[in-house]
Amino acid sequence: MREYRVGAIRMMARRWCAKGRSCPRWAKAFSPGGAFCGLVRVALSGGMLVLMAQSPLLAAGQTDTLADGASGVETDSARISMYLRLGQRYQDSGLATAMRYYNEAKRLATTSSGWNRLGRVHYAIGNLYLRYEQYQHASSHFAQAVRDYMDEGNDRGKAASLNNLGITFRRMGCPHEASMFFMEALRIYKQQRDTAGTAAVFNHLAQIYSQYGDYQQAIGFFDEFLLYCRGMGDSLAVASGENNLGVVYYESKQYSQALTHFYASLQLYDSLRRPEGVAIAKDNIGLMLYQLGQYRDAISYHHQAVDLFARQRDAYHWANSLCNLSQSLRKSDRVEEAMKAIGQGIRIADSLQNQELRRIVTEEYARCLHAEGRLNEAIEQYEQCLEMSKELGKRKGQEDLEKLRGNSADVIQWLNSNDVVGADYRGARGRTWRFAYTSIILAVGGIALGFAGHYAMMRWQGRRRKMRA
Repeated sequence: MREYRVGAIRMMARRWCAKGRSCPRWAKAFSPGGAFCGLVRVALSGGMLVLMAQSPLLAAGQTDTLADGASGVETDSARISMYLRLGQRYQDSGLATAMRYYNEAKRLATTSSGWNRLGRVHYAIGNLYLRYEQYQHASSHFAQAVRDYMDEGNDRGKAASLNNLGITFRRMGCPHEASMFFMEALRIYKQQRDTAGTAAVFNHLAQIYSQYGDYQQAIGFFDEFLLYCRGMGDSLAVASGENNLGVVYYESKQYSQALTHFYASLQLYDSLRRPEGVAIAKDNIGLMLYQLGQYRDAISYHHQAVDLFARQRDAYHWANSLCNLSQSLRKSDRVEEAMKAIGQGIRIADSLQNQELRRIVTEEYARCLHAEGRLNEAIEQYEQCLEMSKELGKRKGQEDLEKLRGNSADVIQWLNSNDVVGADYRGARGRTWRFAYTSIILAVGGIALGFAGHYAMMRWQGRRRKMRA
């Protein structure tokens, strides 16, 4: 009876060996270490690997069993934290991929009776939408995070959400609402004695006032920002602040003060070994020297900036710096060199397909043509610049209109509706299970095909042996 338990094929192989005959290859293939059994094991393992790779939610769900010994609340807390970490990890993989994890965390946080930190979930989702420039959804989640943090009594989380809400409204083209959110966040950060948060808010406020032409207020906020950054010993933030302060002085046409701050920024970036910061500072110094009429020194700094941007393969700043270099060369009556520089800038701008950058370099090209006396060609380039400016103006008007549709009243309406988030969650979950079903079908089909192939091979070899006999 024991020989029948091991299967007919293995029993036949044993009988052949018992009679002193050599065991056939097809019988060895079905032994525990044989080729066919190995193939089946590989197929099964491959099917499981494909299934796990195609379904990241299922793969992540395997870790849920680690907390089985804990209470229900602790299990939900561990799961929520895990999904939030996974969402943050996969932010660069696309909005839908990260939202799978964030929506799962939100679902668990909403249904869990012991989880009272919904603000953390809404804050993470708001950051994701802000990253992908979906400002209406971002503002709705940040506003909900503010309310949740208020209920939890978490002032630091409330201040961080208000700060990000201000960033969102500033990008939506609503500076008044943004400044209100920033001022409230600033008040909380000062109460908490959070120097990093206070410095960040001062930076955002300075950029708002600079953007809308109130340069004195912007300079005051940047001074406060630099004071806090120096107190923290954050040299990189100080270098960035010095550069931004120089930009404000440049926009207010105070070129000497701007040059002083750009030099300070260059020294800090150089000491920190930050080539990208060094390149920007040198390009800005070249612009200031151009405004002050020191064209020879300006050309030297622009050449250094162009070389640095080329090494870093920063195409946008590279083209912009070439345009600045062409401007200084043209003013120095070195028109031929200016034409070479702007020609290279045009090629880079065309490869980037950036309309604003193309308008800038085309305008400088038209000025170079005018300086060479090629008036007809210069007029054609100026006309192209005018058409691009009109097109950009129309696009900007449409974008501003879309941005201005989101205001404080709309935020309250968005808070009462999560239909878009729910649809994203349902769509992502459906796609995940479709991937899983597809993987299962492919794995089963592969195993069945392997069995059929080996069975056909065994029958063919049997027929050949009969014919030889």
